[in-house]
Amino acid sequence: YNSLQVNWSAVPLSSSFILERKSPNQEYKVVGTFESTVSSFTDKDLVPNVLYTYRVKAVGGSTESLWATVEIITPSLLLAPELTIVPTSFDALKITWKTIPNVTQYILERRNNETENYVELAKLDASKTEYSDTPLKDKTSYFYRLKAYGDKTESEFATAKGTTATILGKEQEIFGGVVIFPNPSHTQITIRFLQPFTGKISVVDLRGVEVFAENILRSTEIPIQLMGYKSGTYVVYFRSEMGEFGKKLVID
Repeated sequence: YNSLQVNWSAVPLSSSFILERKSPNQEYKVVGTFESTVSSFTDKDLVPNVLYTYRVKAVGGSTESLWATVEIITPSLLLAPELTIVPTSFDALKITWKTIPNVTQYILERRNNETENYVELAKLDASKTEYSDTPLKDKTSYFYRLKAYGDKTESEFATAKGTTATILGKEQEIFGGVVIFPNPSHTQITIRFLQPFTGKISVVDLRGVEVFAENILRSTEIPIQLMGYKSGTYVVYFRSEMGEFGKKLVID
């Protein structure tokens, strides 16, 4: 969006080329003088969505060519995503954004405090509009930024802060009474409750896609088959009238 490459053909008997550029309401200015063996120039730090006009002429001995002229408009910047972040449990945040036209991918970054540098969290294709970040610390703020990329263009960063929920007493009581084994696994896991559990169990990948869900009634143990699931990190969510929490699951 801020760079253009200008190319020209070789001219017999020339010793150099002179390249000039102008933008709307401006006069031509010399961009550079090049040896006769040079046939291109990359112009950087331009303004997006602006019409630029270039002209080049060949110079040789005591003669020169006519100007050759070309016009081009730099690509427009994409719209910046609108970020929304909500806690889905004491160790997870859900980041969502609206669809943006002409996007090929998004890059999501996170930093743990305002003094750290952002670190890339995920590359997401154009169809994605959400991402679940877990496991995180409870009652902790995290800083996110998202940029959209398109064909030779991109957006400004969209930034937002999210804070995970506090572990409530009842949630902690339930959380401490749940065991997932074996973990990691690649065939089957068993979820065991120290106290009978009634509610919904779901398995969600880090894109926020639910790959398994089941409602159970006063169960103390439930097996889940993993055959066909891709390797990676997932979150097993437990939702009941007493609260909601998640536990990390690794499928190898």
